[in-house]
Amino acid sequence: MASKKETKQAQAQATPKSNVANNKQAASKDWSSRAWLMGLLLVLAITFVAFIPALNNEFNNWDDDRYVTDNELLKDLSASTVADIFNPNTGIINYGYTPLPVLTFAIEKQIWGLNPLPYHINNLLLHLMCVALVFWLMRLLKLRLEAAFLVALLFGIHTMRVESVTWVTERKDVLFGAFYLASMVLYVLSEERPQKRTTYLIASILLFIPALFSKIQAVALPLSLLCLDYYRGTLNNFSDMIHRSLTKTPYFALSLAIGLMGVYFIGKEGGADVSTTFPIYYRPLFGIYTLIVYLAKFILPLPATLSACYPYPATLSVWHYISPLLLIPIIYAVYYSTKFTKVIMAGFLLFLANVIFMLQIVGVGQAYLADRFTYIPYLGLFMIWGYGLQYIIEQKRSSSGIAMAGFGMYSLLLFAFTYQRNDIWQNSEVLWTDVISKYANVDVAFNNRGNYYKEKGEIQKALADFGEVLRIKPNNHDVFTNRGNLYFNANEIDKALADYEKVIEINPSDKESLGKAYNNRGSCKFRKNEIEAAFADYNKALELYPKYPDAYLNRAVYFAVTNQHEKAASDFSEYLSSKKENPQGYNWRGISYNKIGKYNEALQDFNTAIEMKPNNGEYYYNRSVSYNGLGNAAQAQADAQKATELGYQAPK
Repeated sequence: MASKKETKQAQAQATPKSNVANNKQAASKDWSSRAWLMGLLLVLAITFVAFIPALNNEFNNWDDDRYVTDNELLKDLSASTVADIFNPNTGIINYGYTPLPVLTFAIEKQIWGLNPLPYHINNLLLHLMCVALVFWLMRLLKLRLEAAFLVALLFGIHTMRVESVTWVTERKDVLFGAFYLASMVLYVLSEERPQKRTTYLIASILLFIPALFSKIQAVALPLSLLCLDYYRGTLNNFSDMIHRSLTKTPYFALSLAIGLMGVYFIGKEGGADVSTTFPIYYRPLFGIYTLIVYLAKFILPLPATLSACYPYPATLSVWHYISPLLLIPIIYAVYYSTKFTKVIMAGFLLFLANVIFMLQIVGVGQAYLADRFTYIPYLGLFMIWGYGLQYIIEQKRSSSGIAMAGFGMYSLLLFAFTYQRNDIWQNSEVLWTDVISKYANVDVAFNNRGNYYKEKGEIQKALADFGEVLRIKPNNHDVFTNRGNLYFNANEIDKALADYEKVIEINPSDKESLGKAYNNRGSCKFRKNEIEAAFADYNKALELYPKYPDAYLNRAVYFAVTNQHEKAASDFSEYLSSKKENPQGYNWRGISYNKIGKYNEALQDFNTAIEMKPNNGEYYYNRSVSYNGLGNAAQAQADAQKATELGYQAPK
């Protein structure tokens, strides 16, 4: 007769069987395929409704300008432009190599221009795809319908999702997530269906590649697959670990290649920066503290605690010092759970494997926390919730109703938080005001809100915010540039010139900022009729930032006023290669073509300008000059008459 201890051990070992690979009938026994389909549609519908407010949001100036609205790489879909997008030396390396999201933005811009709605819709559709893949993955991992539904629902509506879905720039998250999760699904299928193992495995590896091209965080995939092996019961000892790791050599090789490339280019861009505020040995405290915060926000993501930007603290708080002590009981509880089930350990390791590279042991960027960093990592924790519900339903039937009601109330709370949080991202003013309300000394928040006010013509508000930036960070070159632009637009040229010269004095490390400063200073000198000095600054700007369209435009104007129209037309062409939507650019180039007798080329430019802006009398007048040059007097007369009707006074 077995002892009481042996009986308990036998029960403990039996508990998880319906949740791992050994039980291959759980998913099909309890519910029909039709019920699974209805469950999937319901979770997708709830997720969609939770993010409906995001569809009304604008672009913001927290990298949406860099990635979309001002991105010169979105000018067309030519082979050379696509090559530039994927070339790390010419593409965007903004704390990571992300060419695939940029390519999707280029496609969207060619179809919809800069209407933000399609960009938001596509982000949401990609998120819904991720939710569907999570639901499918949970079914493959033998969770019953209720548990799979809970995991997919939490993945869909958790409030920490908002940043990844609502922020256009974070196309990176939902795009890499879709490929990443699809690769995981195909990997599990390769294990479940040996007869097609090679086909599924190759497909999984191929999908891993676009995941890596979407966000560097995807390098964690081989570790995630090992966690799935452990969950499914195929990794039980060190020998299994070695064998399973070797079978994932292609995944590890791809991760290593992209990871090393990413680290190299981030360092080259100046993005990797170990904070000098604290000694290096304090960095692990930041990492552990961040981990604890992510775990706390997983349980209760209160909107009052969420922010688009979490700045480094001026000093370490007591929570930083005690965070290692808080982590010890968590680790012990996870380890102790292995006496009863592998699921909790597998889920926690899946979370850890995907978040560990984002814990800012080495600081990258201006913040050491980010809601978006949890997009895939939280899947492991959601799996633990799902397993908990399944355990209660199968082993504690009397408590299943209470458990389902509890998870229902919890999900409803998350839904409400998420629905509300979408509005914080509606525009740059609301976004940065929210950050400032939580962190009063974030220079980037005041700078970006000031830029928003500047664009809206609210000059005093903009100046007040720029003043706050200089209070916090007196040598912030960005704010001198932004304030200089404000003064320039207000025709306060001397004040603008002083701010641009301050940027050059600060000498920012990135050539783009310095190039813009020289270009801006040149514009001030041009306004002061110091045109040769302005020309020198435009040349310096293009030397530092060879793809800067505004510098080409300004130098083209210099060439035009000095009657060097061949050179002017060439620079106007460089400008228009990335600013095709500007009718005035075509008009100016057309004028230069007229001056050098290239009337056919000029005619094409004026036709384009008139097509884009048909009520501009100047364009018709200039086209009449082209027609005169081509000997078409009747059409020239008609255009001159049209220009007069539109109120344009011809030059004498």
